[in-house]
This record gives sequence, structure tokens and C-alpha cells, in this order.
Amino acid sequence: MKKLRVKSSVLSIIVVLLFCVSPLLNAQLPQVVKESFDYAEGTVGGLGITGDGWGGPWEEVATGNLEVVDESLGFNIIPTTGRVLQVFEAGTTFRPLADIWPDDGSSYWISMLYKRFDGIDVDDSYNGLSLFKDGSELLYVGKPWGTKLLGLDGTGVGGVVFSEVDAYDGGWMVVQIIMSGDAMNDDAFLWINPDPNVQPDTASAAAHVKWNGNTGFNRFRIGSGNAPNQAECYYDEIRLSQTFAGLTSETTGGLPAVKSFYDFEETEGTTVNDQGSAGNHGEIVEAGGMLVRSTGGIYAKEGESRGCVEFTEA
Repeated sequence: MKKLRVKSSVLSIIVVLLFCVSPLLNAQLPQVVKESFDYAEGTVGGLGITGDGWGGPWEEVATGNLEVVDESLGFNIIPTTGRVLQVFEAGTTFRPLADIWPDDGSSYWISMLYKRFDGIDVDDSYNGLSLFKDGSELLYVGKPWGTKLLGLDGTGVGGVVFSEVDAYDGGWMVVQIIMSGDAMNDDAFLWINPDPNVQPDTASAAAHVKWNGNTGFNRFRIGSGNAPNQAECYYDEIRLSQTFAGLTSETTGGLPAVKSFYDFEETEGTTVNDQGSAGNHGEIVEAGGMLVRSTGGIYAKEGESRGCVEFTEA
């Protein structure tokens, strides 16, 4: 078997020691889950693969009302691929996540490009993205029923809270969800078109609502409805991330590169334990001259505390 010999320096030692004492992201979850609708034009049902944080393809419930189309939403705040999801009339689709994103005290980020294009001045329809745990809706982001404005709905906990942005203007909707980590309700904050280079402060949020995420969430739903006046709307660049920076990163749930390391020499295939979360582990392998791993975090050989390897986004 090959031996992995990692050279160290004073600088790398200092950098890694700082990482070893800093808070860790949830190693069981991908850093970013991304949907750009970069598919052939046509119905969205069945599109998307299992992997990169997704548990499967889009499951179209109302057939024929959700299609991938070539369309420009007119936004340039973040990069796009040129294709979007069009939802018209009473269209509904779900897509499962590969993991339950738990209520463990973490902070998660969700974003999407959204715009209504129907030109009909109606309030009696809803169009948006929801978080689900199996069959239960937990949090809604988009245009709630009874308004022309974008906002949040805590689905029975915090009620509906509106921003001052019209759904026909749309924009880059960014939501930070702060999990309580206990039986208390959780928080969701909404911004519309924030600076993509600077994490926004909750004090500047366009809307804030309480919601119940105690069971975690494991599905996305995109839906519109409330007959007879359903809207035509468009979605693009949906992301779920453990960090705000992940909303504009091109990295998905794949293997990141090694950023720094210290005093670590193990045989290829050795299992190492995640210092941040009991029960998680990664395997040291050799790929293109780099250490890679199967789950994220800072790792150390069992029984030793001085050696650690830190993995970050490529």
C-alpha cells in the first residue's frame, strides 16, 4: 500500500491549529445543494439525479404545468445557465434531499431567483418554494396567498409575513434559517437582492417569521395554486447551503480539496474519526496527489489529538 506522507511547515501548523479549535459545519451534510435547471427543455418530472445532496429527481404531481424553458429573468446578481423552471396554473413538484437537515442548532441558507410573468393583478394565488419533512409543510418562501408581495409563511406557527417587494419585480430571494436545537420554534429571515459578497445582517431582513423545524426537513416543494387565477412564475438557481458563501459558490456536494494539514501520516485506506460529530468518519485515499474524504470536517486518528486534516471547498 502507498504511504501518505504529509509535509508540514510552521505556517501550516498555525493554520490548522486555528481550524481545529473553530466551529465545524455539519460533516454529515453537503456544503451546498444546487439546482440550476440546466436540462433539456420539457416537463421537469423525472429530471435530476441522485447525488450532490439530492435524494432523487423532481417528482411532478400536477403533470404538464411545470416545464424547463429557455428564458431570461433579467437578473444578473448571480450567474445563471440560461434555463429556468416555468410553473403555470396549478403546478406542483417535489424533490427529495439525500439527508435530513436537522434541528441541531445550525444555521442554514436557502436562495432562489424568482419572478412572476403573467401580468395578471391577482392576490388569490400562491407561488413559492416550501420546506417539507416527508408530507408536512414547514416553511414557505415566495408569494403567499392574498398578496402581491414576496414573503414568508411559518405554516401555522408564525403566520404570514410580507416584504415590501412586489412579486412581479421578483429577485434573488435569500433566506437564513436559524435552528433552535431544541423544542423551541426556529427563525427564518428573508432578504431580496442582498449583496452576494457580504453576508447580510438579520437586522436588515425584509421579513422574519417563526416556524417549526424541530423534525428537520428533507424535501423541497415548488408549487402554485388557488383557482381560478393561478399565476405564471419562474424559478432558477435554487440552493441550500451551510454557509452564505455557498449560495454563490460553484461547489456542490462533491469532494473538496485539502486546504491544510499537520503531522498526519497514515496508510491509504485508513479510517479516521471526525472530531466534531461522533459516529462520522472518512477514509484517507490517494487521488491525484491529494487527500480526499467521503464526509466533511476535521479528522484525527483515533486516540490521537495532535494530528488533524482540514478539508475545505475546492
